[in-house]
Amino acid sequence: MVLTTTSLGVVVALLASLGQTNATFGQLTLLGSSLGDIGSVVLLSLLFPAGSQTSGVRVLLLGLFTVAMLAVTVAGRVAVMVAPLTRLFAPLYGGAAQVRVRAAFALLVGFAALAAALGLEAILGAFAAGLTVSAAFPNLARRVCGSSPVGHWCGSTRRETMDQADERRRDAERTRREILDVATREFADRGYDGARVDEIAERTRTTKRMIYYYFGSKRQLYVEVLQRAYARIREAEHQLNLDHLPPAEAIRRLAEFTFDHHEANPDFIRLVSIENIHRGEHIAQLDSLAALNSPAIKLIEQILKRGRADGVFRDDVDAFDVHLAISAYCFFRIANRYTLTAIFERDPVDPGTRDHYRRLLGDMIVSHLLVGGSQQ
Repeated sequence: MVLTTTSLGVVVALLASLGQTNATFGQLTLLGSSLGDIGSVVLLSLLFPAGSQTSGVRVLLLGLFTVAMLAVTVAGRVAVMVAPLTRLFAPLYGGAAQVRVRAAFALLVGFAALAAALGLEAILGAFAAGLTVSAAFPNLARRVCGSSPVGHWCGSTRRETMDQADERRRDAERTRREILDVATREFADRGYDGARVDEIAERTRTTKRMIYYYFGSKRQLYVEVLQRAYARIREAEHQLNLDHLPPAEAIRRLAEFTFDHHEANPDFIRLVSIENIHRGEHIAQLDSLAALNSPAIKLIEQILKRGRADGVFRDDVDAFDVHLAISAYCFFRIANRYTLTAIFERDPVDPGTRDHYRRLLGDMIVSHLLVGGSQQ
């Protein structure tokens, strides 16, 4: 009876710790495996009661169980220090932090089995009761324990749980970022149809199963890659701070930025080309795409408005037309580099002509916008 109460106390403590965040597959797996450990201790204790003729068997089996739990503890600690093992175990429990929790809980169950083998259920029951109070009522535990060494352990339970949640969140963010980085290169190199989730998983510190956990499907992963690619260029445009520049210089600076960005990000060019091959069927799923890209047109509209107010820009030019002219020039130069080089034996991305083409773009755009410039 004491051992059963003890086990229930440990279960309550574990449930309280898991309750700090929404349950995930990894947390449920952690709970299930730990409950299995506790159930094994209870079952062995009930089958072979202390003081009976089978108490020797009880000691032997629970002793072996203790050794097994210690082995799980060691394996868990090693797993989070060795990258290949982390990739193997982390998906099962939902992250490296959960692997550490599993290892620590195995150590706790191991001590429980040892106490049960020695007939010390009363000591185990007291420990479980304290653990339950500490996990379920951290504020009460702090008031009761005070600043004593025991109080330091009890009072730190909630803080450690929050730290673990923060660590799991940071791990998840790093994992998502790494998956998106590798997926960007994979989709850009092989296209949507040619890209393989297995290959992406192999080149990251995760598994195919975890990729589907984070993104749901290959299609959704590809859509998020596209969204991030567009978001990055829009965010960089936002950082330009062109309001302090004269209108002609501001529009030239925007054109030069686009020129630099497209040259530095050939994967973006390939991704957009691939999506156009698919007639935009994937990017059309992004409800936020229009809102994400509308600032690009608004930025040009603001520059044109200032130029017209100053009397230097024509009033018959549309902001979308300017965006189209800038993007077309910068995009074509990168996307068609190899065919242009093969046909005309002139590389448009040759460093020796880079400044010329960059200046040419600015000259064409500004010349078209100035009053008295080219007419439509």
